[in-house]
Amino acid sequence: NADGAWDATYFEGLPFSAGLNQQRPTDAVTMPDDQVAVIANLTDINSGSVQTAGVAMINTSGDVNTSFATNGVFQQVQQGYQAAGSITLDPDGNLLCTVAELDGTCEFGILFFKLDPSGALVSSFGNGGFQHVDLPQSAYGLQFMGKPHFLADGRFYLCFHVSGGDYYGGHVARFLATGELDPAFNGGIIATYPNSLPGTIGLLGDGSVICASVDEVDGVM
Repeated sequence: NADGAWDATYFEGLPFSAGLNQQRPTDAVTMPDDQVAVIANLTDINSGSVQTAGVAMINTSGDVNTSFATNGVFQQVQQGYQAAGSITLDPDGNLLCTVAELDGTCEFGILFFKLDPSGALVSSFGNGGFQHVDLPQSAYGLQFMGKPHFLADGRFYLCFHVSGGDYYGGHVARFLATGELDPAFNGGIIATYPNSLPGTIGLLGDGSVICASVDEVDGVM
């Protein structure tokens, strides 16, 4: 509650399918009507190697909004491994979900999917609502540093940390409103900081972007 007291009436679980456990929420966003969309990791109860991402919509009383997607949940069908990252609203009020995904070669890429407020995929985004983006390095580890930052035209920036072999470093990428890398941003991914751990990014008034990063060799920002 606003005074810090626990609201015991508010829904505490996530309504994903039976047979999936370890429903670990990784991010949430408040809708304009004060409902809350939650993205979570889902692991198959019979196989730890099958992990996917799902989104649930919780209404203002803490109950599942069963009119969202299918009985209140958008749940992917994925054979492999995904790690849910962030969920945020784009300038049009749609939900942009960011997920780390193995692409079948034991290397991580970025998967975006976009839902409208009813929980339906936005078909104009990517390929039927999904967009997979390969990374220039062989990424065996991928960590998102915060949510995407949107420009008014729907393009967005994302900061993330990549590790692979003897390489690790921070990256800043800019994406088109349809989810592809923006080639006008020096090919899409720039500002690679070897041996660094990025913290966050921010947009400046002139449209440029600033990134805070720690050099893990020298220990300086």
